[in-house]
Amino acid sequence: PEPVTWDHLDHEDDLEKAVQHIAKSICESDSFKTFQSCLILYHAVAMAINQRDSPEAFKTFATLSYWIVNSIFLLLLLLKYFSHGSFGDFWDNGGNKFEMLLIACGLIGSIISSPFFIRLPSVRLYYLMDYFPTLQYLLYSALSSIRAVWNLTAFIFVLILSFAVAGRYIFKEKMDPITRSNFGSLPIALLTTFQLVIGDSWSGVVYSGLDAMDGTFAQLGAAIYLIGWFTFASLIISNLFVATIIENFKIHDTVAKIAQPGRLYFARKMIRDAYRNLWLLSRQSQMLKEMSQVPRRSSALSDHPQSFSQEVLHHISGSKHKRVVLTSKFVQVAQNSLIRFSYNIDETKKKEEERTLMFFNKDNSIRRFATWLARQAWFD
Repeated sequence: PEPVTWDHLDHEDDLEKAVQHIAKSICESDSFKTFQSCLILYHAVAMAINQRDSPEAFKTFATLSYWIVNSIFLLLLLLKYFSHGSFGDFWDNGGNKFEMLLIACGLIGSIISSPFFIRLPSVRLYYLMDYFPTLQYLLYSALSSIRAVWNLTAFIFVLILSFAVAGRYIFKEKMDPITRSNFGSLPIALLTTFQLVIGDSWSGVVYSGLDAMDGTFAQLGAAIYLIGWFTFASLIISNLFVATIIENFKIHDTVAKIAQPGRLYFARKMIRDAYRNLWLLSRQSQMLKEMSQVPRRSSALSDHPQSFSQEVLHHISGSKHKRVVLTSKFVQVAQNSLIRFSYNIDETKKKEEERTLMFFNKDNSIRRFATWLARQAWFD
């Protein structure tokens, strides 16, 4: 949108648009994000130094920091509200709702001195994932799979409840009550069923169920019931979780995101390019200085009054090339030198090692005979 000037603020709507434009410009600026990140780090440090055995000065500093940080975040949230222009647009943003919850928890925790509510805003550290694109994408993928995992968990809970109720009718209170791996009551039956799901001492539960039944067919039925549930939980339920994760994470897109360079890569590249340019400039200055120190000849290199460095450059370039870029010449010479150096290294690596005895000179007859003998077809 075009910038709003104060000359056109004749009505109240124009004033609201101007405030919204200014607030939106501030919220979308990089300085705003950097300030918010520094504020999150400051809040995390204040939480870290507030320990039970910390000095009283640290605790006072942390308490004061809680009030300051939460107040600043409240002002930033108010600025975001102005940038949206209406409460409906502001409330439709899930991040704003989450920020309101964190601010409320932080202020309530500071008022009632509750450690839980005070430390709950520490989840803002996940906002710093914006500086690590790969981790941020993995975090968003994990959050997007919460709904599918929740539905799968509800389905598994229904299965566990059905199995526990059926076990109550089959085993009743006949199993060993000491280990609490029995179906004596509904809570313990649910716990025993969950124990079979995760495979914790599942063989002990099966043996306890066999001992509780009388007769061969009853024991066979109990074994089929318990082992069948354990097999179903180990193979089907675990694979359902894996399938849900793979479906939501989109492995191909995740690998593509990981392959993309992040901000740290661009920072290293910027420093590397700046250092290379600085080195080329210094080398160029050094070469010009060395060329200027060459004694002048009696014969002029040019009829026109030029500086000596320009005459030397004109003499090197020839009459066909009036302009000489010293940096490109230097880069070309350096590249040719590197190519020759790498070519010599490759030739050295390709050179086949001589399979001879190392205890004699090259002209020794025993060494020549051993070399000839080693090259025969008998020893290949």
